Formats: sequence, structure tokens, C-alpha cells
Amino acid sequence: SDASIHPAYNGEEMLLEDAIAQMGAKKIYIMLGMNDISNGNYTRTLDNITTLVSRILEKTPDAVFYFESVTPRMENSETSYLNNDIIATFNSKLAEYCVENEHYFVNVYEGVCDENGNLPAAYCGDPVSEGGKGMGIHFTYAGCAAWVDYLYTHTA
Repeated sequence: SDASIHPAYNGEEMLLEDAIAQMGAKKIYIMLGMNDISNGNYTRTLDNITTLVSRILEKTPDAVFYFESVTPRMENSETSYLNNDIIATFNSKLAEYCVENEHYFVNVYEGVCDENGNLPAAYCGDPVSEGGKGMGIHFTYAGCAAWVDYLYTHTA
């Protein structure tokens, strides 16, 4: 809608699909946040992805899509409405969506998790403290470096 927040390109706010078309981008990397899937809202999220892809393809028909998985949370930061099981289920559904629609799925989760499937403390910039503060989801520079390294080694 007109009330939505739009990205700026060349100093002008515009719809995402218009910005992509003006840039001439041919490879589109999409990574949705955890808020999109809290409480298991997979269907709505995948419907939104379908709408977004359709709108981008209208303006940039030869675009290639790379969908990045949602990244893990620290084990002690999980809640009933968002935890690594919910994230894993969504990532599986996103991978299926990508196969069905001939998009690339990039499983960043596996590149930034520890041996138990959790976000390692070294990669977490807001770990949960003894006082209960901290979300346990945002990345440190080391975590971002691991993420970027994974993208470099797992995409064309």
C-alpha cells in the first residue's frame, strides 16, 4: 500500500519490484525474518513470497531467485511462538517451494549453526543473559562473516 515502507534507489522511494528493475538486477537474494514465521505462519508467508516473486517477474522477467533459509536461534532464546523446530519446518517448506517453482534454496541455517542446530554464542550479538534480556537471534560480525562465506561457497 501507499503506507508501506519502500526502499530507496537513487534517492527515490519506490516499490521493491521497481527498484530491482531500475537496478537491472538479475539475481535476487531473499531472506525473510523470523517475525514472518512466528507461530507457524507458513502458509501466509509462502503466499507473500509468491506475490513478491510475481511482482518482481512482471518487471524483471529474467530474474533468478535465491531464497535463503531462516537462521537459527540460540537454544536458550527459544519461545513457544518461535523456536528452531518452527524455523526448521519453515525452511523445509521453503525448500519445497523453491523446487516446485524452479528457484534456488540456500540453506544458510546449516552454515551458521552448531552441532545441535543452534546459533553458536560466538555468532550471537544479543544472547539471553541471566536477567532474561537478549533475543538470541542477531548476528555478530563473525556470524555475518560465516553467513557471507556460506553464500559465496553455495551460490553461483
